[in-house]
Amino acid sequence: MITLGAIIGFEYRFAPAANLQIGAHRSLLFKTIQIFARHDTIRRSDRMPVGVSGHEDHDHDVPGTSDADHSVEEERMFYAGLGGRLRLRPTVFIVGEIIPRTGFTPGAHQWAAGIEKRTDGHQFQLNVSNSFGTTNAQLARGGTPGNVYLGFNLARKF
Repeated sequence: MITLGAIIGFEYRFAPAANLQIGAHRSLLFKTIQIFARHDTIRRSDRMPVGVSGHEDHDHDVPGTSDADHSVEEERMFYAGLGGRLRLRPTVFIVGEIIPRTGFTPGAHQWAAGIEKRTDGHQFQLNVSNSFGTTNAQLARGGTPGNVYLGFNLARKF
């Protein structure tokens, strides 16, 4: 049996300062709401090809939702992801990320790869991944070994 469906996430973020972002993300997966802040400690520029950001978030499931796969022990977890973007053309990029995991048993290392197209204020991305999570806590639980999921992202920058 083949099951098709979509995990949709809606996100709103704004930048009160050049190196700080604050936002909220709502995922249809377990009806999770994520409140987050991101601080760009080292910003990528023409002189610096690498950026480093710190991210703090809090996930909250809507009361009344439960799932056997979702029942993970509450524990504090730290993980570091590594991502990159390679420009193929002025508005076309290849993107990828990996989130290695240690000390937490569910799931496998999460990975994703995709192709991205930018236009006037829009960003379109077609990607593949071994996880269908959309929030940091869902990604921290890891991917599914042997499975590959197809995804699509659309972003608008004002």
